[in-house]
Amino acid sequence: MPDHHSTTPQRPPEARPLGPDAEGQWVRRWRSAEWDRAVDAWVGERLAARGRRITGGPVTFRARFWSVTRCYPSAEGLVWFKENNPGHRFEPGLVAAMARLAPDDVINPLAVDRDRGRLLADDQGTTPSAIPTSPISRPGARSSARWLGSSAPCSVG
Repeated sequence: MPDHHSTTPQRPPEARPLGPDAEGQWVRRWRSAEWDRAVDAWVGERLAARGRRITGGPVTFRARFWSVTRCYPSAEGLVWFKENNPGHRFEPGLVAAMARLAPDDVINPLAVDRDRGRLLADDQGTTPSAIPTSPISRPGARSSARWLGSSAPCSVG
């Protein structure tokens, strides 16, 4: 688990290139200066409520038609922001509910805005997709499988 109280400043990752849907209405919105200001203020306020602060400029890591992710450096480590389009606005609420049920196995959000589909969380380390030879036995995959296995069984019919 990342050390969120590290005194070593971390830099956000390089932004990923825009995808083929870059001219869609949501990507255009998420790349506007007005949206940047509003989100930077939202993130700053949520961190300040926890006694934390942004220490550098954010990087819009990925913007696709379904969501945008931004990375912010803070004194305690990197912080990730995500906003979903209206069809995916359920996700932050789902993540928050899962965190209440299985706090050791999923992301524990710092802040959630269900109405706007926003989620703010501490950096969780390298994602499996970023590791070229990522075997399924990684701890995150094991804990996801354990959590899913502990869910109530489904019945069909």
